[in-house]
Amino acid sequence: MIPMRGAGRDYQLAGLNDKKQPEAQPDFDEFYAAYPRKVGKGNARKAYAKALKVATHDEIMFGLSQQRPSMEAKEKQFIAHPATWLNGERWDDEIEQPCSGQGGNAHTGAQQNAIAAGFARSPSRDCF
Repeated sequence: MIPMRGAGRDYQLAGLNDKKQPEAQPDFDEFYAAYPRKVGKGNARKAYAKALKVATHDEIMFGLSQQRPSMEAKEKQFIAHPATWLNGERWDDEIEQPCSGQGGNAHTGAQQNAIAAGFARSPSRDCF
């Protein structure tokens, strides 16, 4: 405690160095452990508490379990932060099919052939 003086009265400030510990939320911990991108845990904790006002933990976890394969097929940078996913009520979103092919390339065989043909063409004579 730090003694302070002011306006003729003595008072003390308690707990200046005490950090507020987040309340134990085992359901949030389960969600966060299952979510494929681990960023913004504090924001995710707040968003999770807000999400519980419109859905149950089981609904959120079921939606996540359905969407996780398509999330994991993406590069990390294209997976929404957990707080964004929760704030957008994304557990109710339509299930995306994971992209097949190497490197997450979503082009069909016909599109790949057209692209390859375009690259195989020689440049026109008026291009420098």
